[in-house]
Amino acid sequence: MKDNEKHRDLYEQYKRLEEWQARKYTAACPLAVYVYQNGQQDPVAWVEDNQPVCAEGSMISVVIEGDQKIFLFYDNAQYGFRYVGNGAGNLDVTIQEFDQAGALARTVAYIALPLSVGQAYTSKGTKSEGGNDLLYDGVEANGR
Repeated sequence: MKDNEKHRDLYEQYKRLEEWQARKYTAACPLAVYVYQNGQQDPVAWVEDNQPVCAEGSMISVVIEGDQKIFLFYDNAQYGFRYVGNGAGNLDVTIQEFDQAGALARTVAYIALPLSVGQAYTSKGTKSEGGNDLLYDGVEANGR
């Protein structure tokens, strides 16, 4: 296989990821975000100190745009989130779900949730379960 053909195949794979995602989660506030795949103790993606990290092989992309942490999911697996404040402010979370054609199917937004250093919220669920409720943990949190 020629190098150009190999790179074209790779380009097509990445192009599809850019064009379609099952879900997009956006969190805006001074906070760390941890994403857990169903049944796993360790996060598969996270943002700490505005530095994005994804576990190898995960079907997630993480993008930082200013105060926004954006997580793009390319599968319909169940994920849980933990949002931990590292400053005072209001937490905004927007969840967008897309159909197979890439059209926006549903949007859920949580606006101006109070957040302070160490305060944590969690969310679990997938669109197939009708989930995505954001819950206050009620305890101070230190990291993951």
